[in-house]
Order: sequence, then structure tokens, then C-alpha cells
Amino acid sequence: MTVTLMTVGIIGCSGNIGRGIAEYLLGKGYTVYGVQRHQTEVFSDNENYTQKVFDVSDTEKLTELAAECDMLINCIAPAYEYSNNIAVTAGENDCIYLDLTDCVASDELPESGTYITSCGYIPGLSAMIPKFIIEEHFDKAERAVLFQGCTELCSDRALTDIIMSSEKSGYVDSYYYNGEIRKMVIDPRRRFKLPVLGKEVFLKPYLSDEMIDFAEKTGISSLKWLNAYENISQFMFFIRLIGIVTSGDKEKMSALTAAERSKREASGKELYSVMLGEIIGTKDGVDKCVQFVLSFSDMDKLCSVSAGLIADKVLSLDVDKGVHMGYRLADRELTTEIKEYLSENCRFEIKEVPVSSSFEAML
Repeated sequence: MTVTLMTVGIIGCSGNIGRGIAEYLLGKGYTVYGVQRHQTEVFSDNENYTQKVFDVSDTEKLTELAAECDMLINCIAPAYEYSNNIAVTAGENDCIYLDLTDCVASDELPESGTYITSCGYIPGLSAMIPKFIIEEHFDKAERAVLFQGCTELCSDRALTDIIMSSEKSGYVDSYYYNGEIRKMVIDPRRRFKLPVLGKEVFLKPYLSDEMIDFAEKTGISSLKWLNAYENISQFMFFIRLIGIVTSGDKEKMSALTAAERSKREASGKELYSVMLGEIIGTKDGVDKCVQFVLSFSDMDKLCSVSAGLIADKVLSLDVDKGVHMGYRLADRELTTEIKEYLSENCRFEIKEVPVSSSFEAML
């Protein structure tokens, strides 16, 4: 089967991420079925694109779609609510399932299916970029320290996904050490200065299932992931949001996030997202430290690039049945794709620094 004959169904194709993935895959020659609940004019002039209008709760329509496609990509949120049903339907119809989140429960999926999870920004690039650094710069990676910070806010539904999935697929105030999950509590009054963020931030440790899997697969003995907040106001917004989402009060959540968006936009500061970190290990018997910085202002675009490239890669391979995290299937081409999609005011660089100047030493 050639790539041009393969068909991909994108559920939620009218959203920013779904539209971006469709554009990417259409450019690669795939046939794309774009699914949304309402009729739109997206890609109406592309002969390889077909719009399908239905709600994913319509089991019959979803089954028909899965039977027609080689892959289904889920871009609707909240993923924790919809992912499993779509993934099960795909698995039952010998159709590969791909998700940008980590919301798919593996114990509920048909064993005959193939499921690719964690293909977005975080989770996704959070493990892909460190993986490439290890492959290119190290004989043996020993430790990793990774950070994420942002003032850019994703959609309300995506925020709900982040909160609901983090409670089920990770550990707060924790880090990985030699196969164990250990507690790591940082004084909230302590401030740190990080590249690109540029200001003194405070840090909150969080260890995800993706990071645990990454550490185990790469043989890293110690891995720390930390979320960076510019100020206490940003942190308290997220804490309040967790409480509201957990209570199920959607109206209150919408009001809180709308107020926060207005506040950040009114500040006059350019909204951004940043991921940075380092790998420490050895090359030719010599200790070394390699740091990376990825700073950008369009999270949806970066998610589209990541998911699109992984989808393209998966469809060109004979991937085993079962559940796979996206980073395991990514290759070095992704870093080139990232650079091509970044605008002039964004930054993506990888450099070696003295071990004595490591982020690890700062902690």
C-alpha cells in the first residue's frame, strides 16, 4: 500500500490542531476524512479531503469511519471523556488510533488494535526532544532535568484534559530515581532564574507516566520535571482551576479562565510557551551536559507538527499491536520540522555546557 492511497480520519478537524494536522497530512499526499459536528468550508478545494458531519457519540457513524480509514486521529476535547470510545472503535476495526494526550486506558482496549498516545506538546515533545539529544550526543545518559513554563493558555476543554489526566497519569511533588518515585518538595518562596523565562520563577515538581517510561527506556537513573510559574498569581489560578474542574462546575470554570485570559492579554506582554532542560551523561568516557531551549508562541501549531509527523511515521512502519507512546516512534526529522514551523521571534537551540553550569546544580 502506498502513502497516497492511505486514509486518515481526523476527529475534530475544524479546530486549530485538527486543521493543522489535516494540512500537514494532505501535503504528504494522504486522503483525509475530516469529522466535525457542523458543516464547514475547511479544505473544500482539496480533492483529497472529504468532510464528514456527525457527532462521535453516534456509534454507527464512528464505526463506519473506522472501517474506511487506516488511522483515526482524535483532536476533540475533553479527551478523557471521548478517547477510549474512539480508540476501542478503531481497534475493533483494524484501524490505528492516534491521540495527542495520554488519556487512553490500555486495559480497556481490544488487544488486536494499535494505539499511539502522547503525540502532542506535553506529553509528546516533552520526551521526543530529550530522546534525540541522547541519541546524538551520548553513549550513556545518566540524569535529566526538564522544565516547562507558559503564559499562553489553551482552550477550556484542553485545560480540563490537562487537569483530569494529570490526576490519573502522574505524581505531584515527585521525581524518578533508579526505578523509584521519590518525593521532591520545593519551598514556594524560593526563586530560580531560567533561560528564556528570564525572570525569577518558582518551581513545582510533577512526574508523569510519560517521563517514567522515558527514563526506564533510556536507562536514565534520575529524572526531574518541574513546572515553572512567573508569579504566585499564575500558580493560584491553576490551583483554583483544579478545584473547579474537579467539582464539575463548567460555568465557573469558563468564567475563571475567561477572566485569566483577559488579564494576561491586557498585560501587553507577548504570550509564550517554553520547554527547556538538560541531559547529563558520558560520551567517549567523558562527562558532558547538553541543554536545550524551545520557546514559541503558538502551541496549537507545534502540537499539529508533532502529531502529523508521528502519524506519517507510523503509517510508513509496521508497528506492533498494543499501546505505544509517540516519542518511541519519532525520529530526528522532527527537530527539522519544528525549526521550519517556528516564527522569527521563537527559539529552538541545543548546546553543550559545562557540567558545573547545569540546571541540576541549581536545584
